[in-house]
Amino acid sequence: MGDLGVHKADLLRYILGEEFVEVGAFVETTAKKNTDVDDSAACILRTESGIIGTLTASWSYAKEDNATVIYAEKAVLRLEDDPKYSLIIHHDNGKTETIQLGSIQTNDSEGQHDSEVISHFVKCVMDNEEPLVSGVEGLKSLKVILGAMESNASRKIIRL
Repeated sequence: MGDLGVHKADLLRYILGEEFVEVGAFVETTAKKNTDVDDSAACILRTESGIIGTLTASWSYAKEDNATVIYAEKAVLRLEDDPKYSLIIHHDNGKTETIQLGSIQTNDSEGQHDSEVISHFVKCVMDNEEPLVSGVEGLKSLKVILGAMESNASRKIIRL
């Protein structure tokens, strides 16, 4: 959850423009042997306005999956679900938009190797500037993940 899940929580918070207030989760270690680090999670989340959604993160899939699918009232957004089009929007009127964006950071030789996140952070430290995204924002996403871990341990829905 700390590796994959926190990025999904961050993305969902950004896209929805609001905070999560409750989380329930199942978190397990299923794919990796001789470790106590989780590698699979399924979470249900509720935002402050009542939006309910799921967040899954796993290293146990047969094929790496970086997709994020958002089912909304007027469209379905598919992010990183297609090798050519990073964003596919299926509108409720039947229209589909396909958009090519830059590639995501990967360990593959043809993948993006510098998202510029680290270099931006280093520049901000060196020049005593405010970063585009503060540590407070990162902490908010981390709290979602810590809530998921608490939910798994207690087998209860956690209020964030």
